[in-house]
Amino acid sequence: MIENLLKEKLMLTKKEINAQAMIITVAHTKGGVGKSTTVWHLAVMLHNLGVDVTVLDLDFQQTCSMANAIRIASGLASLNVIQLHDEVELQGFFNDWMNGVLLVDVGGFDSMLHRTAMLGADVILTPLKPSTTELLGFKAFTHVLDEIGTPPIKVFFSNIHSNTTKFKDMKELISNEYTNVSFLNAVIRNRGNYDTALGDGIGVSEIKRESNLAVKSHNEIMKLATELFIRAA
Repeated sequence: MIENLLKEKLMLTKKEINAQAMIITVAHTKGGVGKSTTVWHLAVMLHNLGVDVTVLDLDFQQTCSMANAIRIASGLASLNVIQLHDEVELQGFFNDWMNGVLLVDVGGFDSMLHRTAMLGADVILTPLKPSTTELLGFKAFTHVLDEIGTPPIKVFFSNIHSNTTKFKDMKELISNEYTNVSFLNAVIRNRGNYDTALGDGIGVSEIKRESNLAVKSHNEIMKLATELFIRAA
């Protein structure tokens, strides 16, 4: 099965991943695109694969922090989730980051704290929905990125309908205008179990794969993780 092949690839490279000091900031100035959901489910999967992963929760909604509290209350192994509230403290934290994966969740608005999180990242990961409205929101986001000068941006389509398959036009529009942007092949569909699992303090990778929905969501996160970290290792 494809999930077993992807898992094997991640397991084989986890030592290389852990040996790196990799900071990935999941960012967009628009809310509701799936930033916290992405960070949480990626972190749970990597944690269970033995990757040294830390979540830095800079979102004022504290979604990942609350999910981790639920996880602990349920008797499950805690993730390493921390919070910082000052850009000077954040910069020092980044400077001291020595190994492992740091996943940074920022809120859906512009601030000096969030700009610092993006500027200090090795990669900015941005979820995006393929629609005209979302394209306008992405353009506003890139204005912020242009102002501060940022590392490469990796975009993936997220929170989209299960039947949506046409992304070529939007990819071309963005790629032609923004040379610092590349697209991942991974796609995260709008599946209810992402939110349900997060609310239960677990990742979709921990749901028993007894249904087609569970298998698909697990594979989507696995593909995203593989594409991010196999290329980087």
